[in-house]
Amino acid sequence: MSIGKRVAVIGGGNSAMDAARTAKRLISQVNGDVTVVYRRTKNEMPADKEEIKELLEEGIILLELTAPVNIDERETGLILNCIKMELGEPDESGRRRPVEIPILNFELEFDTIITAIGQDIVLDFLPGQKLSVDSNGCLEGYENIYAGGDAVRGADSLINAIADGKNFAEKILSQLQFSESKSSNNSTKIELKEYQQKLAKRIYSDGLKTLPLEKRNSFETVIPLLDDNAVIKEASRCLFCDEICNICVSVCPNLANYYYEINPFSINYPLIEFSNGEYKVVGHQTFSVDQKYQILNLYDFCNECGNCDTFCPTAGAPYKVKPRFCFNEESFQNEDNVYMKNDDKLSYKNDGNLSTLFIKDHKIIFNDNHYEAVFDEQFHPIEITKKYNHNMNLDTKKIAEMYYYQTALGDFV
Repeated sequence: MSIGKRVAVIGGGNSAMDAARTAKRLISQVNGDVTVVYRRTKNEMPADKEEIKELLEEGIILLELTAPVNIDERETGLILNCIKMELGEPDESGRRRPVEIPILNFELEFDTIITAIGQDIVLDFLPGQKLSVDSNGCLEGYENIYAGGDAVRGADSLINAIADGKNFAEKILSQLQFSESKSSNNSTKIELKEYQQKLAKRIYSDGLKTLPLEKRNSFETVIPLLDDNAVIKEASRCLFCDEICNICVSVCPNLANYYYEINPFSINYPLIEFSNGEYKVVGHQTFSVDQKYQILNLYDFCNECGNCDTFCPTAGAPYKVKPRFCFNEESFQNEDNVYMKNDDKLSYKNDGNLSTLFIKDHKIIFNDNHYEAVFDEQFHPIEITKKYNHNMNLDTKKIAEMYYYQTALGDFV
């Protein structure tokens, strides 16, 4: 299919950049022109800066402060009716809102017009047409239904959408008790001393070679593959953020993020159901912590300044997602989703439910608003009692997590 010699792409995101650069290659043999039409300026474009830079280097026209109004069809081509814009006050995204300039209407003629302005999310199959997820990505109000990607994040990268799908698949496999099929390598890739040495010396990349502009008239890769030596040299710059990071520890002005080391921890915990007043074990799952280097948040020291959120290389917010530990009873009682460790007892409070766990005579003793439970140190149930008649589930995964903190942290907090 021919797209002619005159192509317009409407939009300012990465998809628009891809569409425009692809169109430029398709019409390279007929010396055509590609124009990107965007209603704000280049500075407000959501596309990656590298994408915009390469777009302009390849000779693609960027028409800024121009908003399409409608499209008419004539014998000579497609007429894109536009109006000039100016930037007003910032909108909810932080970018200045484009405002029409009255009377400044004009026409542009093209052979092909491509729209790349994103898609609306249709949620008419959900009550209230609202999509809300919990911290695990599970759709609120619907057990075992996950939601991610642009539907939750808004306009975001393909990589993050793929990562959401991968993480959900792993959670589903774990729920189906297939987690044992996942290969695991618990060996530490880097030790703390080596990490500190690497962190102390900044090694710059040699940069990526790109295809010369005069050769960008085909679909040959703009950034060629690296040779073996270049790959090894580039990989040697890795700081192993997946293994040990501690950036949130170093950037916290209040020393509220604390680093500690553990031995790999794994325990099989039972899934418990009640029937006719009696409990039974209906399956097992595994709770494990593989990384040697861990972080917790000291709630009493944290003022939620957001420094750790800003500098976190994994796009997380440590003061929100790391376990939060209180030092005193007052702060523990006034906050939610927090832990407190007193001597041999670990307490956890969330949504009005107080859970406690301690180890005595080689037994794990758990207590919350709904249950009293005793397990041996291999997590076999010894006694489980309901405090009253209810249908609440016993969250044995949370008990396993509390057992991990109780044993891993020792006397620190």
